[in-house]
Amino acid sequence: MSQDELGSSDPNRAGLSDSKGEETTLSKDKRDPASAQPGAPVTGDSQILAPEIAETLLLGAFLGGKCLREVSMSLHHKTAHVLGGLFGTDHALTHTVLLPHVLEFQWPHLSADIRRNFENVLGAHPPRNLKELAEHTGAPTDLQGLGVKKNDLPTVVDRILEQPYPNPAPLDRVKLLAMLENARNGTLPVE
Repeated sequence: MSQDELGSSDPNRAGLSDSKGEETTLSKDKRDPASAQPGAPVTGDSQILAPEIAETLLLGAFLGGKCLREVSMSLHHKTAHVLGGLFGTDHALTHTVLLPHVLEFQWPHLSADIRRNFENVLGAHPPRNLKELAEHTGAPTDLQGLGVKKNDLPTVVDRILEQPYPNPAPLDRVKLLAMLENARNGTLPVE
């Protein structure tokens, strides 16, 4: 394997993760939310998945972990840690709620290639489609349901801004607060 396939020296590129992620983009039938069981719990009862779906999920988990090891963390992960540290929110559920909102925040600052990859997997409006997928599977879609109060949000923004880190979009206090208010309410900006 080449250095490009094994990993990049750029902290914001993942080498093998990039190429393998593109190669394993889910086909429409495997990513169709209608194929999920409506209302199925995401935090308790077990479900049996078709082997090809289980294999795809395991590959996705592997690639996600590999990516986390190879690239710098940005707003999504940082915000989940701040919320968990301050208010004890469940890390996985916090990520689930935040993902569409952070993607919406970052969207104008992502490269055309990255936006195209998201659209290839998630359709025409990836943030909205991620939120709809969470709704369809019974996952939480708002921070309020995880116990985050409106008056907590300025503190969260302060913590996010305390230690700057690489991020595609500029970390603007007003825009971060708006993003968190949307996440707390479970609403995305109107297109």
